Amino acid sequence: MHLAPWIALAALTWLLAAAGLNAWQSTRAAAVTRRHAEAIAADRVTQARERADRELGALEEIRRQASRHQTEFVQAAGGELAAALCDPGVDLAQALRLIAESCVPPRAAVQVRVERFTEFEVTVHLATAPAPGELVRVSRCLLTETSGLVHSLRFLEGGRLVGHWDRRRIESIPDWPAATEDQISAALDTDAVTPTNTAQAARSGERPGPEDTASVPEDSPLHMVLRAFDEDQNRRIREINGLAQELIGLAALGTMSGVPEIESRLGRTRDLAASIASERTAWVDPFPELMRQLLDAGVDSVLARVAVRELRQKSQASRMAAGKVFTALNDLVPPLERFLSVARDHWGHWAVEDGGMIVRFDSPETQQAFNTVQSRLERATLAEQSAVDSWNRANAAAP
Repeated sequence: MHLAPWIALAALTWLLAAAGLNAWQSTRAAAVTRRHAEAIAADRVTQARERADRELGALEEIRRQASRHQTEFVQAAGGELAAALCDPGVDLAQALRLIAESCVPPRAAVQVRVERFTEFEVTVHLATAPAPGELVRVSRCLLTETSGLVHSLRFLEGGRLVGHWDRRRIESIPDWPAATEDQISAALDTDAVTPTNTAQAARSGERPGPEDTASVPEDSPLHMVLRAFDEDQNRRIREINGLAQELIGLAALGTMSGVPEIESRLGRTRDLAASIASERTAWVDPFPELMRQLLDAGVDSVLARVAVRELRQKSQASRMAAGKVFTALNDLVPPLERFLSVARDHWGHWAVEDGGMIVRFDSPETQQAFNTVQSRLERATLAEQSAVDSWNRANAAAP
């Protein structure tokens, strides 16, 4: 009987020891698992770094090979321009821009414009004032490759012209690769023309260098041509509004007096459609004609291009809205012709009453024919009126 407490104590001690052993084993297993996971993660990081290093090394080698191949290709082609022209995805203007970008200082921007299909004008926008000899260096780099193509090369810094090559000056150096710095410097025009002396430059026949025409006198040939052009555009706006109103008015049933009169309306619809097509051609891109008028009036070509560019930018919203007007007018013509044809073909089977507000039909067939064409005409008319209203608002808001 006295052994029972000792047996119970021994059992309790054994149970506690077993529980402690289990806890120690669990802790040790967790530690081993954690160290294993950390080792796997570290191994993965190492493998990822090694793989990234290999890929970066391979990419760098590809870049070195591409650069080496490009250098060899340019040498074999005979220069940057010839190499660019061998690329079927690069046109001549893009090739000139690529060459210019390789010649200009950091942060400088290059623009290339084409006039009359073959006259390439290159403008270099410098981020800072050019260092001594920098314009000569860029000119040599660019014109050595492109002297046979470039019609004009301008250097601008902060909107101010700091250097200029026209075609005469470019051709004054017969051998650009062999030209000395003194020869290039002597031929380079560095007499900047700023917005304050633009008018004087335009009157004297010198090239203008501003980026706008604000300082040109109002009585100059430039503004005389621009005023005439503006008056002509306003006249065209009134005419197009008149065409739109007349086209809608042709569908008025209350004023129809018989089959011959409806036939006359159909003929007038076709005439208006032809007038709309003619106006669209003249309205969508009037700037080549404006350029011709400016040059005929004796306006300097560079100043004329600046004026056309300004007008093109100012009228952009109006021209976009005008395109929608012409589309809506064209879309209105077919349903109007069908509507007039139904009115002609069913003449005598319909009548307008109550001052033109109510149309009476003598058969369901006639009513169905009218309903079919009228619904389409109403949708086209609403679209046309919306487009014309938007266009007029754009014209009113234009500078």
